[in-house]
Amino acid sequence: MCEPKKEVEYSIIILLDEKNDDIVSFVHDVNQFFSSNYNSFEIIAVINGNERFYKNKFNEIDDASIPIKSYSLYRKTTQAVCIKAALKEANGESIVVFGSYQQITMDSLGNAVKALDDDIDIVIPCRKKRVDPSFNQVQSQLFNWMVRKMTGVSFKDLSCTVRIIKKDVLKNLDFYGNMYRFLPVVAAQKGFRYKEIDVEHYREMGKTGFYSVSEYCLRILDIVSLFFLIRYTKKPFRFFSIIGCLFFGLGIIFSGYVAVEKMIFGIPMGNRVSLMIGVLLIVLGVQSAATGLIGEIISFVHGRKIKEYTIDRIVSMSFSDNERRNCIERRQIRDRRRHV
Repeated sequence: MCEPKKEVEYSIIILLDEKNDDIVSFVHDVNQFFSSNYNSFEIIAVINGNERFYKNKFNEIDDASIPIKSYSLYRKTTQAVCIKAALKEANGESIVVFGSYQQITMDSLGNAVKALDDDIDIVIPCRKKRVDPSFNQVQSQLFNWMVRKMTGVSFKDLSCTVRIIKKDVLKNLDFYGNMYRFLPVVAAQKGFRYKEIDVEHYREMGKTGFYSVSEYCLRILDIVSLFFLIRYTKKPFRFFSIIGCLFFGLGIIFSGYVAVEKMIFGIPMGNRVSLMIGVLLIVLGVQSAATGLIGEIISFVHGRKIKEYTIDRIVSMSFSDNERRNCIERRQIRDRRRHV
């Protein structure tokens, strides 16, 4: 006879994207913290493209008798894929996600985990008195400022990799690619309740200084993609029509300037570069608007299946016999009108 499945309170997911020499002590501290404060939990590690490096590290974890389930992906992929893979194996009601290394102290982690209650769906730690290099802090502040301006959601520290979120909430969020860092923004857009809590910064072990040019470009593209998904998923025509009107207006200005010079000063138009630029901008404007129109049609046909709201609770209401009879009669009248 099969034993009933044990309920797990917390599933701790560790995303190992980078090499961390202190992973053994990190896992040990996480295990000790949850063992001391909670009855049931599980630790799931997702090795993302660094299997050879972490092979010996996890042998040390096994020797220390730390309960952990580890999964290694064949090739390095995005954090969203790692989260979804770990979520299939997670049994906990609440999910705690860490990056490759410890970013906040265990005392702060305790306060963040306690903040997740019946009224809060996702907790976002905000590191105070940061200990990483000043240049990294400036980059992080600039990144968070851009996200706030583009999305209208005021989060102060999206660069922190720690997230505490309810499992049911995480299942209802649509995220992909590198959208894991924007998970709180997506949750806020869906109507889930969030709380940003101040935590103590532990230390910084990731990249410091300048990143590669491609990484900066990818960050900007991610922010632009987030801006489009948050504001224009259901109305792409507005987004592309703004761009189209800008191109079209500039094209009219260039072409009109050349036409005025022809009519007033008699300057030939045929060999003018300004005329070619103007015509090209007008064509780009029309094409941009047409692209938005096509997107609007696709959104209307397929986007209706996407749920834009989240039901918090269902309040049952009792009807009297007369009210129930009136509702049935109104429904029958609507059905007859529809058939007519």
